Amino acid sequence: MITLLPKIRKPFNSLFKNWNRWLGTLLATVALSTAQAKFVVTENCQQAYSCILQLRLKEASALLDNERKSNPSNSLVLLLDNYWEYFNLIASDRLEDYELMKRSVPRRLDALENEQRSPWYYYSLAEVNLQYAFMRARFQEYWGAGWSIRRASGLLDDSEKHYPNFLPAKKCRGVLLSVLGAVPTGLKLAMGPLGLRGNTREGLILLDHTLGEMKAVSLQQGPADRKLPMAGETALYLSYIQAALNERAPDYALCIKRIDENMIPSPLTAFVKTSIAIRNSQTTDALKFLNEKPPGSKFTPFYQLEYFMGVAKLNRLDTDALSCFQRFLGETKGVSFVKDSYLRIAWIYRLEGNTKSYTENINNVLMKGYASQDKDKQAICDAAEPVLYPELLRARLLFDGGFYDRAGAELKKKTPANYPELHNRLEFLYRSGRIAEACSYKMQAITAYIKTIEGGKNSPWYYAANASLHLGMIYESLKDVVHARKAYQQCLDMHETTYKNSIDNKAKSALDRLESNRTSR
Repeated sequence: MITLLPKIRKPFNSLFKNWNRWLGTLLATVALSTAQAKFVVTENCQQAYSCILQLRLKEASALLDNERKSNPSNSLVLLLDNYWEYFNLIASDRLEDYELMKRSVPRRLDALENEQRSPWYYYSLAEVNLQYAFMRARFQEYWGAGWSIRRASGLLDDSEKHYPNFLPAKKCRGVLLSVLGAVPTGLKLAMGPLGLRGNTREGLILLDHTLGEMKAVSLQQGPADRKLPMAGETALYLSYIQAALNERAPDYALCIKRIDENMIPSPLTAFVKTSIAIRNSQTTDALKFLNEKPPGSKFTPFYQLEYFMGVAKLNRLDTDALSCFQRFLGETKGVSFVKDSYLRIAWIYRLEGNTKSYTENINNVLMKGYASQDKDKQAICDAAEPVLYPELLRARLLFDGGFYDRAGAELKKKTPANYPELHNRLEFLYRSGRIAEACSYKMQAITAYIKTIEGGKNSPWYYAANASLHLGMIYESLKDVVHARKAYQQCLDMHETTYKNSIDNKAKSALDRLESNRTSR
């Protein structure tokens, strides 16, 4: 057998030589096909992306179908399909649409995993995971959201390592850092064991720098250089997150200006700008943004805008706010703001003196809708506390609307002694402090906030926690960093209440700001 080996060596050498040649041809063919199956920013993709951000989703769907037919190997379509699903779900808010997303995202991720490594490969996988995480958190699937965020974070780490200057990935990382620094309690518990940490301030700075770079690139871009115009999306995220974590008026104006400069008017921009305006007690602006929303059937319905119209009108004590909430409840199939709408309808009837309708709608708060949003969770708490004093309710609504003189007039002839119940006494003190602060009577506000904290730090209501936050803001404006830091920390140390997540996020952001200012000196 040994003597036979030399005789078969030559045929085997020839076979291996042919095998190597054949294998090389095969690998080259596979490499070519893989290289062809890549991310290409075509005109269809550009237009589809722009339509998605304007909520012209029917047009976007047709453009993506055209791209699938003309370029079946263009993997950018997979990313844009997820954008379509994500923004459609933001508008519809429907549990059924979320269930569809839960089925489609794993298939989409599997398809993207098979693509060639490139800047778009890492970014697309990260973006899909991040959008999916946001929706999972919105529908209170916090553990799943935590895992999706972890995957997105790892992919963005790889992207930064291999392609550190890829702007879409920097946008995604900025959003991720910002959100990780300010997450709901349920998601916070899920993220801890996963080792996920964020820094809202760093994330906002990165988003701001990335937006500037994107705008500079777009100015240098020639007609043959096709890129997804992501400056608008970046501006939208930056403004929304910044406004959610900061109540200072200059930041409000900057947030609105940034959106106007980078986004085409649409129901989506109306939604973001209105939510920022209402959060900052800018009722006149909120109504203006809603009335400027471009009309037409080409836009996907966004029923939450009707809810915001009702909120803005009620904050001005307009009598036609009722019809806005009724239209919203008649049209929406979503999970958000149903309980809060019934609460506000109940308030309207209470202010009119209609006890029967007030009671019916308080019962609707408890029986209908979901408690996934802070507003709806607070609605359940508010429904449990009967409105005994209409002037307190009017003061609350007028203050939320930014009508501080009118709000103050409602409480002018009252004292804490007029309110024997602890809840109403705390609300009077808290509301008095907020009105005094808004009118720049800082010492009066400090006194009212300290009394609110002393009386309510062990209560189940949000008054003491938010009073502590605003006490810190006043001390910070007075350059009293020691007392500001103490007030912010006291806010974080208080037990769980409604709005606690939002309040805590602002307190953490303020502490980060104080620390950053200290280290930069």
